[in-house]
Amino acid sequence: MRILFLHPNFPAQFRHVSKALAQNPKHTVVFGTNRQEGNIPGVKKAIYQPSRPPS
Repeated sequence: MRILFLHPNFPAQFRHVSKALAQNPKHTVVFGTNRQEGNIPGVKKAIYQPSRPPS
């Protein structure tokens, strides 16, 4: 299963669930965030920058 989390503050409230899902070799877990800091084993991090500020 491919799983995508999107949150500007990595890993926020998704730390435990993303780590648990990443332990299954059948899962690909990606976290989209705009923070460089942090790392969860097995979770790929995709850095993004919003095209405009939040409204």
